[in-house]
Amino acid sequence: MFIPESEAKEHFATLTYQEWRPLLELIKEIRATPRDSYTLPYEPAKHDILSRFIKVTYMRPSIMINFDWPSWEDGRKIINDDNIDYDSICMVTKCKLITTLVRNDRFHEGALALAFRDGTMQKILESVDKEVRRNHRGMKGILSRILDFDFSSAPFYVTTIVIIFVLLSLIKSFIN
Repeated sequence: MFIPESEAKEHFATLTYQEWRPLLELIKEIRATPRDSYTLPYEPAKHDILSRFIKVTYMRPSIMINFDWPSWEDGRKIINDDNIDYDSICMVTKCKLITTLVRNDRFHEGALALAFRDGTMQKILESVDKEVRRNHRGMKGILSRILDFDFSSAPFYVTTIVIIFVLLSLIKSFIN
């Protein structure tokens, strides 16, 4: 499923931490994988992380954006700029970059492996991770991560009760 470009900003703003988690959990493994192991030609058996990455990008809710990626000159400039600060670009642009790299691989085998090999994809994902964490901080964000529960759709009273319960538990543990 591809998100229309005009709806992408709102779509990403509504995603919970848990919905981002499958993508973000890959970062640790990407960091641990030696970059020179991403060889060409692409062999799925040798590149399990690439296969899982592609699968995650297409999962619902998707991060793939429907736009004219082959004609996106700004994206080409960003990807080819070794000094780009990915933290300085918005989430929509980061996801457009991911979309471009994944889609391009379908037509130019090995393009995605090269993005992993040269560290581009890791940099993009680390920046996505920072932005997601920044957007999900605060009490609801903390509780969502600790309790593995999506509070963004919970009624106010449920969130309030959980916060009170957690606070009382913390106070009790300090008293004892």
